[in-house]
Amino acid sequence: MHKVKHSKLEQLIIRAYETNKPLFIWGTTGIGKSWTVRKVAKKLAVRYGRTFIEWNKLSLEEKHNVMEHTEKY
Repeated sequence: MHKVKHSKLEQLIIRAYETNKPLFIWGTTGIGKSWTVRKVAKKLAVRYGRTFIEWNKLSLEEKHNVMEHTEKY
């Protein structure tokens, strides 16, 4: 097990995304794992000119639109 601060986790997520490598994030409930991933995803969306979305919050119609235009999201 390796403990990582949130700032380091952000760097690891970005590196994993940019190198297309999987990243396993494990930790107890409530320490900010999802929050950090969401924060980085928003940054990456801006960096790459895309729109950040939260899949689980979309209607079926919105999900269909995303699947038709994946290059935007």
